[in-house]
Amino acid sequence: MVALAVHPTRASGGTYYVATDGSDGNDGTSAATAWATIAYAAARAVAGDTIYVKAGDYGNETVIVGNSGTSNAPIRFEGYRLSPGDIALPGYLDHLL
Repeated sequence: MVALAVHPTRASGGTYYVATDGSDGNDGTSAATAWATIAYAAARAVAGDTIYVKAGDYGNETVIVGNSGTSNAPIRFEGYRLSPGDIALPGYLDHLL
């Protein structure tokens, strides 16, 4: 019996970063090489990817997610201030911090 047939694995995707001081010419794979726009990240995201978006003013962007996630491998957009995961509340409650 093959273990993978019995226990499906969770799809793992890439981790990418967006920050107002980034550049869409970067690779987006670290906070130091973040992309500049949410729209750029959304157009490239695939199932299983997590996009960390640093707090800031991104202006008036039109964001179109170019690919679909799945129930086992959603595309996630998560906000942060200093490091990924440091904002526990949903964005609409962020003013309470």
